[in-house]
Amino acid sequence: MSRYSSGRARALIYLCYFLPAILGICLLIYALVPHLWFVYEGDAYSTMNLFELQGNAWEFYDSIIAGEVEDTEAARWFSQLLPIVGALFWILPIWYGVVAAAVAISAIIAFSFDPTSRYSNRTKRILQLICPNRICYLLMPLLPLFSALFPHMLLWFYHYQGLKMTLHAEFLQDWILVLAAALINAIVYILLLPLQSELHMDLFRVYKSKKQAEREAREP
Repeated sequence: MSRYSSGRARALIYLCYFLPAILGICLLIYALVPHLWFVYEGDAYSTMNLFELQGNAWEFYDSIIAGEVEDTEAARWFSQLLPIVGALFWILPIWYGVVAAAVAISAIIAFSFDPTSRYSNRTKRILQLICPNRICYLLMPLLPLFSALFPHMLLWFYHYQGLKMTLHAEFLQDWILVLAAALINAIVYILLLPLQSELHMDLFRVYKSKKQAEREAREP
C-alpha cells in the first residue's frame, strides 16, 4: 500500500471510530428541532421537539400528583411509570454520548503510538471497561432508541385513556433515524475491519510484539 493510500486508509479508520459521536450529535440536533405534533379529532397541537414533549409529560405528572387530574387507572399507571421512563430517557442517551466520546478519544490516543506500544494497549484496555468488545460497539448506537420512542409511549397512554390521537413528524420519526444511524455505523465498521487488521488499527484488539509474546509465554 502506497504512503498516500495508507494515509487515506488511516483517515477512513479514524472516521469509522468518530462516526458514533458524529451521528450522535446529528441525532441530538434533530431532537432539538420542533418536528413532532399530535392530532386529535382533526385539531393539531403545537409542534414540539423531543425534549419539550418530555417536559409536557412531567407537567401532566405534576398535575396528577397534585390531584388536579381525575383519578383513573390510566392516570395512576402514568404517574407510576413516568419516573422510570423519564430517568431512562436521559440516562441511556447520556451513556451513549459517554461511550461515543470515549471511543473517539481512545482512537486518537491509541493510533498515535505504535500498535504494540504499552500506551496504545493501555488505552484500549481502559476503553474495554465501558465498551468491552465489538458487539457492544455495534449495539451502542441503539442506546438512544428508548428516548426516540418516547412520543410513541405518550401515544399509547392517550389511546389507553380512550383518546384517538395520532402522532406526526415533520421529516421522520426519531426512532427511524436512530436505527438508520446504527445501521450506517455497523456497515462502515464491518466494511473497514479488513483494513483495520491490515494496518493494525483495530481498537478492540491488543497487539503484542514478538518479545512481549515470548516473555508472556515464559511466565507461569
